Amino acid sequence: MSGEKIVQERRKHKRFDAYSGVFAVNSQFGLIVNISLGGLAFRYVDKGEWGDTEIDFGTLFGEDDLWINDIPIRNISECVANDGVACKSTTVKRRSVQFGELTPDQQKLLENFIWVNTRGAVEAKHTV
Repeated sequence: MSGEKIVQERRKHKRFDAYSGVFAVNSQFGLIVNISLGGLAFRYVDKGEWGDTEIDFGTLFGEDDLWINDIPIRNISECVANDGVACKSTTVKRRSVQFGELTPDQQKLLENFIWVNTRGAVEAKHTV
């Protein structure tokens, strides 16, 4: 392992692996991969319907009919994530978004959403 350098995690908030939860923007849906108090990553089948809008609003849907509406988001990154997809003609993408300023009620609901819909903290494993 010589030559590898561990990169320090730069995120402000601890990420949690999601075992359930759907994220929706403009009637398009994706499955939540991980989530924190600062944002989330989700996977979706690319049908060319997700716009390139940088700022938008989304809705979280979770277990026990828990949902949070009108969450301000900013797109951070997107990449192809076809691993585990059986159909070659289907493109699955992973998109990361950052939450904008949340209301106090949204903040409380988000904390509860993370508690109910996640397994535990994601370990940072970045190397250069």
